[in-house]
Amino acid sequence: MKVVGTKTASCAELYRRIKRSELILPLHQRGNVWDSKKKESWWNKLSKGGTMAGQITTYNNNEYDKDTKSPIYYLNDGAQRVYYTLTEYANREDPDEFQRVLDNAYIVEQVAEYDSYQETISEFIALNSLGTICTPYELTRSIFVGGLQDYDKVWKPLFDEIHKTMAIRLAGVGCKYEDEKKNRTTAHKRMRDDLALFWRFATRDRSKKSFKVASVAVDTEWAKEADLELGLLTFLKGTGYDTIKSLVKSFTMYIDKAACFYKQIWCDVKPDLAAPSNVHFRWWLHVSIYAQNIGMDKEDFKEFTKKLITHTSGRTSVFYTSPTGHQCNCNTQLANLSNLSMIAKAVGCNGDLFVPQPPRSKSSPFDLIPGAVWSHVKAFSVHGNGEVLPENAIDNAHRGSRDMTEEEAMRLSYKKEKTL
Repeated sequence: MKVVGTKTASCAELYRRIKRSELILPLHQRGNVWDSKKKESWWNKLSKGGTMAGQITTYNNNEYDKDTKSPIYYLNDGAQRVYYTLTEYANREDPDEFQRVLDNAYIVEQVAEYDSYQETISEFIALNSLGTICTPYELTRSIFVGGLQDYDKVWKPLFDEIHKTMAIRLAGVGCKYEDEKKNRTTAHKRMRDDLALFWRFATRDRSKKSFKVASVAVDTEWAKEADLELGLLTFLKGTGYDTIKSLVKSFTMYIDKAACFYKQIWCDVKPDLAAPSNVHFRWWLHVSIYAQNIGMDKEDFKEFTKKLITHTSGRTSVFYTSPTGHQCNCNTQLANLSNLSMIAKAVGCNGDLFVPQPPRSKSSPFDLIPGAVWSHVKAFSVHGNGEVLPENAIDNAHRGSRDMTEEEAMRLSYKKEKTL
């Protein structure tokens, strides 16, 4: 990064540029994160007039307004001070008083030039490390905003449904779902874990894939933080909105059933304890989805859950005795299944319990589209392996363990021939 210019700008000029969309927020910028006290404190400083301490940082990507031909600058540092505070107080203050404050308050604007978007992000992280810390959730959200068409209107409601379901079901088992307004950093970790749970469910991952969702602050090598979001973005775009919408519905149904299943075992095993910890229950949800993906026997998983609750009392630490006789412990972590086999052994289960089982259906000469599964024409639970046809996962789940009707089989056979 190099500085290509520095000037002192009045807040009135900055606000005019904001209104004309000549000073805008880049995708990686956060939303409105300052509370009312911080905004009021900053407004009071502006009201006294003069040049403010500190500076804002802007940059231009050789973009110009189509009508005015004026250069468009992105605000890499100063969004809370300039963008959000000024636009909020424009609607709160007397217009004449608002204009008086803006005319008499000045801020140093540093214009930067970056070699790459990676450098822009790294500088953004460094600039914000001394102020309100940027959480990984705030930064990686830009991946969806920039990568999904009509994100706010089309895709965000689906994400909101996932978060809403998790909040309700966590409350159902007695866990606390962190309020973003009260505890921003913790809430953002949980929200990323919500997305990791959905990813594991929707992709049917069988590899114990783990994600780094528990970080409080962003590392300057921010791409490492975005593994989850980049993978989810690829899946969403490759699958399509309609199928994703159905998968979100299936996910919410699954979480409902899983929470009830856990709650029942909890009440049987630990009736005197109030509730498990948030991280413990979330980790168990990851395990339950993984167990379903690998075809684990339901009774085996039920026994594992009983032993896990008995051994940990719903806490994150799992204590065990090493082969050398030493007392050791490992922890359940958000979106991390790397130590699943070790935890299974520690609670008294077979360490090979979570080894993926071979698929029940026969192999196919072609791949299924995302959101589809192989369905048995004759119910597997009654007839065992037999003829299979590709079918939407939602339809398969709704039919349950009954045989396909002749009409259903003919319709799916026709679709299979068209695919081949």
